[in-house]
Amino acid sequence: YKAPLVNPTNRTVDIVATSNANPSKTATTKVSIYAITVAAYSDGSTIYDTSTSGGTNNLASAVSNDASSAGVTWSIYSSSGSISGTTFTAPVLSCYPRGSSAYSVTVILQATSIADSSKYARTTITVNASQCP
Repeated sequence: YKAPLVNPTNRTVDIVATSNANPSKTATTKVSIYAITVAAYSDGSTIYDTSTSGGTNNLASAVSNDASSAGVTWSIYSSSGSISGTTFTAPVLSCYPRGSSAYSVTVILQATSIADSSKYARTTITVNASQCP
């Protein structure tokens, strides 16, 4: 028996083997099939922008029950920036003038299972603008 790679719910199935020589002889066993789960993490929740280059943050994920060990692909779910491998580079923000209020941008990153693209997790990073010199 080969379990499907995409399994929407956790469940147990019965596998029945029947003898070819004597079809009245059978044996049954139970097999548990578990859905893929994904968790997403970043080194920290805040990045301080330098106004000339975006700060970086390392990304990590944990995938459970992935029979193919395919891992995840990272994408930016909201806002901007870039991802190379498991490194997120924050967008460059305009500096804020002295005496003005500081501002920040929230970036949501998504780790999506390669084996089952319906399974994903998100992590949030706040990018803080720097004060103008």
